[in-house]
Amino acid sequence: MIFAVSTSFASEDADNIQTNSSEMLSTENVDYERSVSDMESQAEDNKLSAVSDGSEDKLYDTPGTFAELNDLFLNPVDGVVELNKNYTRASTSDTTYATITSSVTVEGNGHTLDGNSLSGSRIFHVNTNSKVVFNNIIFKNAASIAVYFYKTPAQFEFNNCTFIDNTGSSGAISATSAIRSSLVNCNFIGNTATSSGGAVSISTFTDSKLINCTFTGNTAGSNGGAIFLGAVTNVDFMGCNFTNNTAKYISGGAICISGKVENITFSNSSFENNGVDSTSNLGNIIGGAIAFSSTTTNTFLNLKYTNVNFTNNYVTGTSSQRPYKGGGDFI
Repeated sequence: MIFAVSTSFASEDADNIQTNSSEMLSTENVDYERSVSDMESQAEDNKLSAVSDGSEDKLYDTPGTFAELNDLFLNPVDGVVELNKNYTRASTSDTTYATITSSVTVEGNGHTLDGNSLSGSRIFHVNTNSKVVFNNIIFKNAASIAVYFYKTPAQFEFNNCTFIDNTGSSGAISATSAIRSSLVNCNFIGNTATSSGGAVSISTFTDSKLINCTFTGNTAGSNGGAIFLGAVTNVDFMGCNFTNNTAKYISGGAICISGKVENITFSNSSFENNGVDSTSNLGNIIGGAIAFSSTTTNTFLNLKYTNVNFTNNYVTGTSSQRPYKGGGDFI
């Protein structure tokens, strides 16, 4: 049985064209909104603080090409690649992306990897299911997903990374499946998916965590304005904030989870001004903040919220023929 839930766990009025959720699951009301300019300023500060030799000049030298970036991963020394400057895809004749074929830790030292919004630009194509770790990197302006995990199940860690203005079928990170993975202290700003998952799209996500991550102003042409997940097992969202994310089809302004859920928790997190802004005449328009959209039996085994704020999330659209449900979450 499918039913709609607002943040006070009362059913929504399905006849309303716009449903707003301003109730809170916590008595604390902390303002988590941060502007894109603030995020970018913080990213610049992080770059400077990450330079171990105290020199700021190397951050602003002429950037390397993507062909040069790719060369760094041909023979990593002791499984580590250190970035000592920025890299920008110079032209459409430059290498499309850097390929990773083995377990590696990429120490970004605050540098920027810029796809330059050129057709086909991807920053990393990961062709291994061994663990890959990315530390302190700014990913921006990819035009065909910033980091794509080709082999499955993927295993990854992103620590202190920022993703800005990346586009593709998913905007920033995409994997068919991922296990024992984590996103920690990462920012996702203004990424856009033509399909689902404006920032992150993972079809099967297992034994993984998102900790202290911020998703701001991401958009999906389909579902999951910030994140699209399929089946989920043992996944924790801790201290994560979702603001002004939008899905354009039918479900999940911030997060859409379309498959079976076994043990998923949300704690100390906030959802503000996320929404589904749909022109679709297909299906129910659901879940301004979070949509659990599976219709299979026994879909939910242990779904838990602790100290989670939902504020001004909404579902809306142009169709007068479809029901609009669940401004906060929809189950």
